[in-house]
Amino acid sequence: MSSPFDMIQKNVQDLISNTPIEDIQNNVKSIVSQALSKLDLVTRDEFNTQVELVKDLQERVEALEAKLQENE
Repeated sequence: MSSPFDMIQKNVQDLISNTPIEDIQNNVKSIVSQALSKLDLVTRDEFNTQVELVKDLQERVEALEAKLQENE
């Protein structure tokens, strides 16, 4: 069974479809997509991968610094 919100959303979508509003909506989506692509953003997965790499590198640096302290 659909929630009231889903029913309202479907009714609005039906009302908008095949009207100038739909064209405007599609144009706005396109403009926003183009603007976001120019910002050179990364995905959450790419960001999380880089965070893990940095953490690993930090641990390695700390281990090497500890070895240097032992040898001095």
